[in-house]
Amino acid sequence: MVVDYKKRRFPLKWLVIGIALAAAIYYGPSLLGGGAKVAAPAQAGAPVSIARVEVKPITQWSEFSGIFEAVNAAEIRPQVGGQITAIHFTDGAQVKKGEALFTIDPRPFEAALTSAKGAFTQAKAALERAQKLVKSKAISAAEFEQAQSAHEQALGAYQTAQVNLGYARITAPIAGKISRAEITVGNVVQAGQNAPLMASIVSLSPIYASFEIDEQTYLNTIQGVPAAKLKTIPIEVGVSNGEGTPTVARIHSFDNQLTSGSGTIRVRAVLENTDATLLPGLYARIRIGAADKVEAALINPAAIGTDQSKKFVYVVGEGNKAEYREVTLGAVVEGLQIISSGLKAGEQIVVNGLQRVQSGAVIQGEAVDMLTLKPLAAPAAEALPAPADAAPVEPSSPAEKP
Repeated sequence: MVVDYKKRRFPLKWLVIGIALAAAIYYGPSLLGGGAKVAAPAQAGAPVSIARVEVKPITQWSEFSGIFEAVNAAEIRPQVGGQITAIHFTDGAQVKKGEALFTIDPRPFEAALTSAKGAFTQAKAALERAQKLVKSKAISAAEFEQAQSAHEQALGAYQTAQVNLGYARITAPIAGKISRAEITVGNVVQAGQNAPLMASIVSLSPIYASFEIDEQTYLNTIQGVPAAKLKTIPIEVGVSNGEGTPTVARIHSFDNQLTSGSGTIRVRAVLENTDATLLPGLYARIRIGAADKVEAALINPAAIGTDQSKKFVYVVGEGNKAEYREVTLGAVVEGLQIISSGLKAGEQIVVNGLQRVQSGAVIQGEAVDMLTLKPLAAPAAEALPAPADAAPVEPSSPAEKP
């Protein structure tokens, strides 16, 4: 018997129908309801880290920019005219108060002093004779007064000559770091209004950090603080190329009035500068804290998400489900973010793996330290257990099907 295989071939349309039926059986649950996709239950055991919200007393800080200024500064200018004959310092050196800096040719002043001394000696002798003669009425009272006047004038001239000779030797009026010599040996200088700058000296330790704060910060800083306690207000200072504000300072003074145009008040902080690395004129980064500490909730900045203009965190709520919570941020203190509102002490939040969490999702996380995000040592580390009734995740594609 001959079989005609062409007539017994399986029709193609039945193959297509079979494939369609198989797909309908496989994907049926997800196509119910007129083709609408059925939402899968929240995933259990999302790999995240959790930490407890800390509430502790902290100092609230405000940051400003300012400039370093010398506590003492002096410009060296000649008090008498003459030729510079010697320079006694090295440019940029540390000098002591009273140390010799410049010498102006002293010879004219020495000669003037000798002449004034001779005139004073003569006037003194003449006055002594006049005193004897006036007692015996050998001279009139007017002649005695003339002798007195001549003596006083000679004394004044003698004292002036002494002072001028002293000015010929210029010394440091303060201790500090001296600049370069602006005038060299051999040049002639003049005294008076047009006296040239010969050098300058600035003290370096201690040193001021001067800055301006706004009215609200000023009020928050000093409100209710006794005058004697103002210098206990915390101040920290840093420089432009450093990190943070590592140097501790103290309030030196507030100005006596608020500047109406800018609405700010000038403030001076003072700090030690024993290594003399801070120089007047350098930029300063300054932060000033409130005198009294306040209780604040603190979390790691990594736990904060952004939703358009809002900031939020995921709180571990009832049934270990993630709850979306909007929060208000304050300043950053010691690596932790102040939360002004939205969280309470003891609440647990997701601090790592935020992108893998959705509101309402059942989460299972590892307990970590809020600051370091490192796992807590046993037995403190208590991972959130998945609830017993957590529904399994329904596969959404053939690749996920066992």
